[in-house]
Amino acid sequence: MTESQIETITVLGNCQGDTLAACLRRMLPGVPVDYVRYHDDVDVASMLSAEKRRLVLAQNPIMSFASDVESARGTHQVIDFPAIVHAGFHPDLIRPKTASRLVKGPLGSNHSAIAIYGFLRGLDERQTEALFCNDVFQLLGYYDAMAESNAHLCRQFARFDLAGSAELDDLLAGGCFMHNTLHPKLGVIAMMARLLLGKAGITPQVHYPENLMADELANNVIWPIYPEIAKHFKVTGGEYVFQFKPSPRHTYDLRSFIAASYEAYAVAGIDASCHPRLQSEEMDRLDLWRTADRQNVQTQNPYRAFPDYQFWRRSVASVGHDGIDPVVKPGFQLDRDTRIGTAGSCFAQHIARRLAASGHNYLVTEAGEGLDPTERVQRNFGVYSARYGNIYTPRQLVQLFERAHGTFEPRDTAWQRADGRYVDPFRPEIEPDGFDSIAAVAAAREEHFAAVRTLFRDVDVLVFTLGLTEAWQAVDDEAVFPLCPMVVSGSLAPDRYAPINFSHDQIVDDLSRFLSLLRTVQPSVKVLLTVSPVPLVATFENRHVLVSTTASKAILRSAADAVCRSDPSTSYFPSYEIVSNPFFAASYFDPEDCRSVLPHGVDHVMRVFLKHYSRLELERATSARAAELDEEQKVVCEEERLDR
Repeated sequence: MTESQIETITVLGNCQGDTLAACLRRMLPGVPVDYVRYHDDVDVASMLSAEKRRLVLAQNPIMSFASDVESARGTHQVIDFPAIVHAGFHPDLIRPKTASRLVKGPLGSNHSAIAIYGFLRGLDERQTEALFCNDVFQLLGYYDAMAESNAHLCRQFARFDLAGSAELDDLLAGGCFMHNTLHPKLGVIAMMARLLLGKAGITPQVHYPENLMADELANNVIWPIYPEIAKHFKVTGGEYVFQFKPSPRHTYDLRSFIAASYEAYAVAGIDASCHPRLQSEEMDRLDLWRTADRQNVQTQNPYRAFPDYQFWRRSVASVGHDGIDPVVKPGFQLDRDTRIGTAGSCFAQHIARRLAASGHNYLVTEAGEGLDPTERVQRNFGVYSARYGNIYTPRQLVQLFERAHGTFEPRDTAWQRADGRYVDPFRPEIEPDGFDSIAAVAAAREEHFAAVRTLFRDVDVLVFTLGLTEAWQAVDDEAVFPLCPMVVSGSLAPDRYAPINFSHDQIVDDLSRFLSLLRTVQPSVKVLLTVSPVPLVATFENRHVLVSTTASKAILRSAADAVCRSDPSTSYFPSYEIVSNPFFAASYFDPEDCRSVLPHGVDHVMRVFLKHYSRLELERATSARAAELDEEQKVVCEEERLDR
């Protein structure tokens, strides 16, 4: 659709949609642009049924005309766009409610969590003013909100196929682009207008309407960037000036804002139930921090307010090996209907078995139905959610998704073993007897890919265990394998393959890419990352295997931490820390090889996991059942072939 083909544009949305419509009128002077606010009493169905060539821009998820818009998709060009929400610059701003109504204060429904905290604790205005400081902001986690908000914004743009813009990258790398958490500045909405017209195939007459217009949202609530937050993120404009309307009567400094807020709260009769933030663990920490004797230099130590789990003596040394529980805030909860998938290195097989035995909905899309139970075990059905074998590196996981969805077709399709049988290069141990032909490998692979696609589409929570940084790849197309090719087949040309040791940045990039790919088919999926505690069997680096193991695990753990910090839908579970810590005389590793994890070590991991992540009231997998599971099905580890 071009500009000449459009008779009118209709924008459906919140107040951001009003500014978007104004930008479009500037960008396309000859095209009428209608705006309908999401709660207006307008007959949208009749409007969209009119005989006009119409471009409909519908804001989602707050758009309240969803059924009308869906009916119009066959008649008009409809493009969805996100509501822009970002709390990184204004992490203290909350919108409390009493009796399901928003509390009104000096800045309308916009309030300071710290100001409400001070009022509820009986602090006077000066005492509350003193809480606006760097120590308190750190204690409340305000400096973490930027990464979380940036990640959320990127996911929203990706959800509506608006990602990849250099403008968006520049926006996130620049200064403050929000008036408050719900009102973006004019330049952001103008950027959105350009992206939407580009998606519609329309070239505007005016590309930068923000140069020609007033910012109407600046006439509403302006929440300041607190100076400490501005300094932390190296942006300009930090000062305590709160504005409701652009006039002196509606502009407040910090002290007058707190005073006006207190007056409003006394009338509203608020309590801590008005917003979840006021009942959070962070506010409990603030209680402890505030009540310390500030006159005594010794008690100014901010660590005095921290909970026991942040101290080694209290949470490690004093509890003993079997009592360690490093989980603080699980990112989600599993119920009986949550579809859980697993993938990763050989340690992930322990997690898969215990989940399957614990009463949860362990998702298996390639189960070997109809096979004898013994044969199912021998042929590696049910080892993971699909029959892909061990996935040691994130690059393997990315390529598995791409291969299953037809966007990557490696040159290596089948390898011939010394016995004449064929194997799949990407899961060489999956069929112990091998395949009798290359065609049989291909047929099994297509069946496997269908199961992988089903898994990625249907899974609610995917547990991925990071195992190695070292791998082997094809020189020509960089396909990554779970095992050195020459170990599997002596007929392969060694110069076609090379080792690779993935760096921290490569691991982070691969994990982030996989998460983006996965969310194209399952947008609501949550991912739980773990790191395998199992040491390397061997290293191709010219150094001691202990050094390579330490480096590999450190890189994987650091990469997992980086991804979880930037992606709120991704969490980390500390199985590595539980099993591999060297601080106790007892060990969870088998003394025979100092590598295999003993059943009671796996018990400890799963006991902690189920305690924090499971909503089910069930008997946790016992040591007796664990022994049965380990006896029934040994851990499959391709890597062990390196030392045969």
